[in-house]
Amino acid sequence: MREFGAIPWRFDVTEYLAAVARAPRPGFALTGLEVHASWDEALTAAMRTHGLAIAEESLADELLQDLAR
Repeated sequence: MREFGAIPWRFDVTEYLAAVARAPRPGFALTGLEVHASWDEALTAAMRTHGLAIAEESLADELLQDLAR
């Protein structure tokens, strides 16, 4: 985000928590070093709390609907 000036799209705490609620269990655990989400302070904390990785593919329907608008 910082390096290329990207603007987060569906990458905030609200979207993450909605995806966590729908994610199949046990899912995929977050691994590696924690990254600070400077664009959404609550996102870092939520990801730390839930520890669940959300694959873009699991959100494909929502992302495609956004692109169709």
